[in-house]
Amino acid sequence: MKTQKLVSLFLAAQFITASAFSAEVLKFKQGCSSGDDIRIIGVGDILLHGSLQTQATKSKSRFKSLWSSLLPVINEADLAYANLEGAVAENVLRGGKEHEGDVGFTYDNQVYTAYPAFNYHDNLVSDIKDSGFDVVSTANNHSFDRESIGVDKTIQALQAVGLPYTGTKTTAFGSDEKWHTVTETKNRRIAWLACTYETNGRRDKLKQVLLCFDQKALVLKTISDLAKDPSIDAVIVTPHWGAEYQLQHNSQQSKLGREMLEAGAVAVIGTHPHVVQPWEKYTTKSGREGFIAYSTGNFVAGQSPIEKRTSLMVSLSLTARAGEKLEIRGVEFVPLLIDRSRGIQSKDMRQAYLNTPEKIAPEAVKIWSDNYSKENIMKPTRNESLESMCDLSK
Repeated sequence: MKTQKLVSLFLAAQFITASAFSAEVLKFKQGCSSGDDIRIIGVGDILLHGSLQTQATKSKSRFKSLWSSLLPVINEADLAYANLEGAVAENVLRGGKEHEGDVGFTYDNQVYTAYPAFNYHDNLVSDIKDSGFDVVSTANNHSFDRESIGVDKTIQALQAVGLPYTGTKTTAFGSDEKWHTVTETKNRRIAWLACTYETNGRRDKLKQVLLCFDQKALVLKTISDLAKDPSIDAVIVTPHWGAEYQLQHNSQQSKLGREMLEAGAVAVIGTHPHVVQPWEKYTTKSGREGFIAYSTGNFVAGQSPIEKRTSLMVSLSLTARAGEKLEIRGVEFVPLLIDRSRGIQSKDMRQAYLNTPEKIAPEAVKIWSDNYSKENIMKPTRNESLESMCDLSK
């Protein structure tokens, strides 16, 4: 009972801290631009605890059953990003030893496992790709959950389905392999760079994972080089950072996020805390507007507390005239909630949040309302979103 009281007091303090930051409407000076319109969405952690992996093995839609109601929103975007948290290492046991024989598509808690060392079946990356995601981060504190061989096999699985990744390297290519990746849409090239704060204490002897803070100079130089590259139209950075379960970002995140924008990134989309954190517009010393979402929370996970099931999908609208670098026209969000009533599934809560918020857990409503203005909620159609961004910029 005493423990429960302490937990309740802790969570209440977190909600109070978050509410001290008003949900300011985010407006950008390019809101009425007549240039290109590129919509990029970003979601949080794909962190598959045992119940989620079991559900996938029993469902006809496999892992897509965890986010099937969001497929229209994902596919409407020009580019979609997610954080792939954990290894996708076929038939590899904890410690990096390979299992003799294929155990198949199952959750056996030996080859395919959950906390504290996550490993998923290859079907996951196929389902992520088929769902409409265009790029994933592989740099996070669970990158080494199947040791060095797990990093290699995860990359091999992604390459096999043609899903771009960023933040890790294989042992096969050595130091010449690039940390970033590039996606193309509407004749525009977007560079992505991921990094992580650490790898849960596991030694990275072969330097396979990019570290946000220990290798900050390299991270910032890579951003700068990409931003100056005439063939790159925008740079988006996806750091895995911050303190777990904290509803407010810390000074370390703020400092590095702004340094990333100063280096040339147009946006920073953070993950790791497993709860959402505020977002902000930041104007660089050169006058360029950038954007930081400090944490998008869990996209799908098996954690049951409401604050860990409350997340968001960030939507960036980028624009520029031909021959110019892309800038932010506006940002929107989709409030997401991991529903556990019939299986586990991440759901779009826009209609309920706007029209019947009393039917949603009050903690979730408070988290969204404290951090993000309802005026920035993604509109039903892209034209409505563009009109709203223009109205906000006036």
